[in-house]
Amino acid sequence: MCILSNMLHREFENSEVLQKEKRKAWPDNWLIPYLYDNIDTLVCQKDIEKKFSMKRAAVSKAVSRLEKSGLVVREKVDGDARLNSIKLTEKGIASESEVRKAIDDIEKKFISCLSEQEINELFNLFEKLKTSNCKDKKDCI
Repeated sequence: MCILSNMLHREFENSEVLQKEKRKAWPDNWLIPYLYDNIDTLVCQKDIEKKFSMKRAAVSKAVSRLEKSGLVVREKVDGDARLNSIKLTEKGIASESEVRKAIDDIEKKFISCLSEQEINELFNLFEKLKTSNCKDKKDCI
């Protein structure tokens, strides 16, 4: 599997979009996609802390960094002055859309030499690997 990892890493390193959108700190790599996937949901700092088992200070630091980059904003929640929702800005949405398209293009390039049957078999194998490595639901992708 080191071969697959190395091949993907090389493709990511050679992708202009992924290099342009390279996120400096590891929380950015999961926080932006999480907010993108929950764009129509009220997401507060406590939700992020719970979802990713992170301390309040770490989440606050990550959100502040993304705010300074113009990728997210904090907005007051109606009815509760203590709560701030965290939302992607247009720049954050565009950034995540570009990253997802680049990753999709890389995946298509990798499977382009496979037949439909081989693709199905590959995804079945990935699913088997994924579920066999999940100790409980929170560890699953």
